Amino acid sequence: MEAGWDPEAVTGQYNAAVAEKKAALAGLEALEPAEWLSASDIRGMVTELGAMKAV
Repeated sequence: MEAGWDPEAVTGQYNAAVAEKKAALAGLEALEPAEWLSASDIRGMVTELGAMKAV
């Protein structure tokens, strides 16, 4: 403040940053978790794709 900063401007910037953070967190919470594939699942998909070679 001694450097000449306007307290209202700093407060406004802080409040905007807090609102942006809350919006980002809400967006992350709204995402559905990704399905995890095991090594076995991936091998099975590759094997299925290999069968397409014959087609």
